[in-house]
Amino acid sequence: MELKATIAAKKLKHAITVLKRLDSAAIFEIADTGVICRLGDVANTQITEIKMPDDVFDFYTLDEPHEAGIDLKKLTTILMRATAKDGIDIISDSDESWRFTRGIHTHTLPLRPVEGIRHKAPKVPDLSHTATLSLSGREFKEIIAETNEVGEALRITARSSEGMIFDAEALKDDVGYRGKLGAERLKIRAGVMDVQAYYSIDYLQDIATDMQVDDEVIWKFATNVPCEILYARDGVTVRHILAARIESEEMQQLGTQEVAL
Repeated sequence: MELKATIAAKKLKHAITVLKRLDSAAIFEIADTGVICRLGDVANTQITEIKMPDDVFDFYTLDEPHEAGIDLKKLTTILMRATAKDGIDIISDSDESWRFTRGIHTHTLPLRPVEGIRHKAPKVPDLSHTATLSLSGREFKEIIAETNEVGEALRITARSSEGMIFDAEALKDDVGYRGKLGAERLKIRAGVMDVQAYYSIDYLQDIATDMQVDDEVIWKFATNVPCEILYARDGVTVRHILAARIESEEMQQLGTQEVAL
């Protein structure tokens, strides 16, 4: 199964950095139309999907579709010294290893047996989102940074008349946070007046870390439904699915319980 491709180092580094936050190895689906990787965390609370279409690559050819088990930590080490100006040539001429060439430097990466990788991510559920928010990477990062200093869960309230309201409250102290984005950023399904959802700040912080301030972010959600956070950079699409948290009766101050996907 032969793959030959060339891609800008910054595109590949971004994809690998995002995936490595969930696990140390992943299964890459290599197809005629490009490369897809879908990875879930141990608790199945988050699924992350990376899509690199064939036109993201400067050169891309393969003899047949296949799967490859990639050690994300070792590939991160290989890419560590690559700069934004570098290109990476990828050659897979065996079932056992890939070669990564950057200028005069070539690294050989042994492939991991697909069956030995912890697990594939569960299939992304069919989500019926009722609200969609458009915001910048800067706004997303700032909202999560502010709430991270206060509580452990973020409450999102969407009203067609008011826009988006973000709340976080400390469980023991009086500290609270509220952020707000106008209704012009928000699309709510016809007939839906109010949407409220809770999500873990720890997971949102990890998602925000790899965003850049000028990324254009789409955030979709519904009451007690996993949210979807989507952005694309340089043609590489990053899609996060994060399970909602359900507020317990005993802890009204965002004392919530995670619900797996």
